[in-house]
Amino acid sequence: MEIIWGKKSLPYVSLTWSGTDQQASREISFTLPWNPYDSSLTKYNIKKGDVVELREGSSVLFVGTITTREKTDEIGTSSYTAKDFLHHLLRSNGTYIFKGKTPEQITKKVASDAGVSTGSLFKTGVVIPKLIFESQCFYDIIIKAYRKVKSYTGKNYMPIMNGTKLTIIEKGNNCGAKLTQGVNITSAKFTDTVDNMVDIVRIYNDKHKEVGTAKNDDNLKKYGVYQESYQKEKGTSATKAAKAMLYGVTREASVDALGDLRAISGYAITIEDPATGLDGKFYITSDTHTFENNVHTMSLDLAWKDGMEAGAETYKKPKETKVQTGSVSVGGGGSYTAYTGQLAKAYTQQAKEQTQNYVASYIVGKTTGYAGSYSQEHTYYHSSTACRILKNEIKKNGNNAIKSGYVKDVKKMKRQVAPGKYEKAHKQCPICWTQGKYGQLAVVEVSKIR
Repeated sequence: MEIIWGKKSLPYVSLTWSGTDQQASREISFTLPWNPYDSSLTKYNIKKGDVVELREGSSVLFVGTITTREKTDEIGTSSYTAKDFLHHLLRSNGTYIFKGKTPEQITKKVASDAGVSTGSLFKTGVVIPKLIFESQCFYDIIIKAYRKVKSYTGKNYMPIMNGTKLTIIEKGNNCGAKLTQGVNITSAKFTDTVDNMVDIVRIYNDKHKEVGTAKNDDNLKKYGVYQESYQKEKGTSATKAAKAMLYGVTREASVDALGDLRAISGYAITIEDPATGLDGKFYITSDTHTFENNVHTMSLDLAWKDGMEAGAETYKKPKETKVQTGSVSVGGGGSYTAYTGQLAKAYTQQAKEQTQNYVASYIVGKTTGYAGSYSQEHTYYHSSTACRILKNEIKKNGNNAIKSGYVKDVKKMKRQVAPGKYEKAHKQCPICWTQGKYGQLAVVEVSKIR
């Protein structure tokens, strides 16, 4: 086993090559001899971002970049960690609207934006009508796109790196390795638990009305209710999606064995171990291969059932709440209708509730409508009816002092400062205005609705 840096083979003391089937970027960690006081010992100026490869003969098992280095002033070793290019997808976020795209097309777009080349992408041929993501992880977007078609194909999918190219494989294929007690297994253990069980899924429509269920009657009778909910989505079979959420007893196992390079996360392996009852096909959820003193060993975490990550959350624009709170004659008549509530609340909650869950703009004092036809002393125009400034004004001056309005219209109103002379009278409400981008976004959104 060789670690190649540039064109040099590094004389490592120890090496681990590892990965999981969740957020599936693989990595290597290795140590090199280190003595800062020995001038005869080769010192390697390995930098963060340098590319390294892991090779077995002519086969390239791993290509990645150095992400972490550690050196000490003590005699011994220096250590390095490198991750494959999939970690760029894990560390990057984006906002996208995809319409009429397949998971393969979505993956190519997102990977390209992350500067990651694509290789063989599992072809589903299934067109997804619409997917919207707001500030979601690139990796999770890809997972979500492929998971969206799982109910049609019946397959689990997994991103992996084949050298420098992103590849999407069908998860759970047999790797071809076999582990046998007394031959290549050094230790094994297993557990079973109901901690992850889901035995009933209730299906709801977009009005939060229950329209169906999927359940496992045997598990319900034996273990009781472990419930999840599923909201119907366009282009997806609700029944199939709900059934896919059902989950039984989680059985997990781990084995330590002599190393086999084929045994990596995302694949299945055959095991024969009568002592623990592990017999048959198992799915590798985590693997660590260790190379030290010319010996290759591995530790594997196993599962009886294959699964797939959930992926990114899709964005759904909240339904606005329509509130009629009064009318104002502007430009020959008409009324303002305030659309606030849920829309503003959704944005400001994303801002971690820095202030109130509303946004608003207002003007105070002698004002005129933007058409120049309305003027009243000490009238508040406000885009949020829940603000306590307005509530206090109602207590002091009565309902006649309060007028609601669209943000865009409020901004157009002016204050008369002299005969024939006007200035903008718009201000940000100090009580319910949320500073930061989410508050500003909310104002933009509210102002668009008319």
